[in-house]
Amino acid sequence: MKQYRDDYREIERDYFWTLPRFLFAAALGLASLCVIGFGLNYFGYTQFAFFLPKYEQVRRNTFEQSQAYVEGQRRDIQNLRMDWLDATGDRKAAIRSIALQRIAGLPESAMSPEVIAFRNELMGETK
Repeated sequence: MKQYRDDYREIERDYFWTLPRFLFAAALGLASLCVIGFGLNYFGYTQFAFFLPKYEQVRRNTFEQSQAYVEGQRRDIQNLRMDWLDATGDRKAAIRSIALQRIAGLPESAMSPEVIAFRNELMGETK
């Protein structure tokens, strides 16, 4: 009987990694990798969602301080001024409200003297 047990244990050691055990271990390993990948992806998403508004605000501030943006705003306000000079009645009031809104979005330091004069002219005019 002892010889039989010893032979059985020796065979068991030799064939420990049988096909079903190997397939189970492979499936378990693949499932573990999927769970770890999902967890890392979720962690990356939460980090992205937390930091994205800060990055976007910095990007927007940089854009608003750029020369192209400021020049575009000035040119837009100048075009509104030309339209306002040619307009009458209700159209003039509509252009006035649009121009005041656009001027309010432009920093004082970025305003040209013409824009400041136009703003003062619009502010002095009553509706």
